[in-house]
Order: sequence, then C-alpha cells, then structure tokens
Amino acid sequence: MMSEKSPSLESNESREEKMVRIFRERGLGDAEAMKLLIEWTQEREAKNEKSEDRTEARILFELDRARLYIEIGNHDGAGEAYEDARTMAWNENRHELYQTIMAEMDKLDQDFA
Repeated sequence: MMSEKSPSLESNESREEKMVRIFRERGLGDAEAMKLLIEWTQEREAKNEKSEDRTEARILFELDRARLYIEIGNHDGAGEAYEDARTMAWNENRHELYQTIMAEMDKLDQDFA
C-alpha cells in the first residue's frame, strides 16, 4: 500500500541546499536559515583548524562562502567574502588561488554591472 505522504522535498536536500532554499523563499533575515548558516560556518571553521594547510583552508572557506552568498542572493556578503579571500591569497603568495578569486570577482562584476 502506498503511503499517504510523499517524501518531502526537505528529506532529499543537504543542509546546504535547504539553507539556500530557505534564504531564497524567506529572505536574508530568516532565523532558521541564519541558524543553518551559522552551523555551516562553525563546521567549516572546525574543519579548517584540522587542516594541514590552514591558510589554504581559510582561503577556500571564504571562496565557498562567497559562492554560497551568491546562491542565496547576498551580493554584498559575496563581495566581502571574495575580498577577504583575495586579500589572504595575495598576502600568502597563493597566486593560483588569487587568480581564481579574481576571475570569479570579475564575473560577479560583469553579472551585476
């Protein structure tokens, strides 16, 4: 016999997908989405602490955060995260990462010009 309830969209989503969906549906000020963002941030920061190359892990975290902010429509937040990543990459002589960040920032500028 078939269940009366179909599996919900939420049950098939990762926490990150759920967070993006909630931000898009409810806006940047939603408490549930902010809680998920804080948890995501704390998990990533804890993972960064265990990384062999903490500097690269931190740069990649900021890059991922910028990409996440773009997904949820927080373009100011994305710009700030890209700027943080770019500054760290430049200061740490991580030239390949710096170039990746610059290319993404240029694309962001073109998309929102």
